[in-house]
Amino acid sequence: MGLKNGKYDFSREHSSTNANESLPSYPIDTNESFISRISKFDIKSLPKCTHQDVLTDPNATSLDNLSLVWLDLDVYRCPSNIDTEVKLKNLISYVRTFNQVEVCERYIKQIGRMNNVNVRKEYLLVIISTVLAPTLMPHLHDLPQVKCVYIYGKPKTISKAHQEWLKTYSKVRGVFNSSRSLIAQISQDLK
Repeated sequence: MGLKNGKYDFSREHSSTNANESLPSYPIDTNESFISRISKFDIKSLPKCTHQDVLTDPNATSLDNLSLVWLDLDVYRCPSNIDTEVKLKNLISYVRTFNQVEVCERYIKQIGRMNNVNVRKEYLLVIISTVLAPTLMPHLHDLPQVKCVYIYGKPKTISKAHQEWLKTYSKVRGVFNSSRSLIAQISQDLK
């Protein structure tokens, strides 16, 4: 029977008592370095260690370091938004919804501060309502963690002048009045 130590059962029944099964011992010569002693033995029997440099480009964008932020004052009031959120989660694994501007701004700025510290950068796709777009776009556009901005809602709530003005921002991917067109654009941008 084995000894219980925490969560694991350390069994002594299968311990090696046979001399043929023991670990190899290396003769110690004080004039030799450890590396030269190891090289005398069969190096081919050691497992090969391959190194993948995952962080070659910290600014590279993949789905692993991409999140979606959705800011709409009525995001929780409209039942169709729940369906849209589910569809968005099928595209991007991390979707965060906000109905308060201040809380959303703090979150986006926190991602920016984390990007200054971490090697692996996090990027955001941001959906904002047509009501909030004219006031928030000047702030969002200059943030390096914001990759794209999608304006979603009823087109009547945003004037034609504002729609033309928003086109001057390169991060704005469009003004969308249906979830189908919004999801299609996000899906296309992810490719």
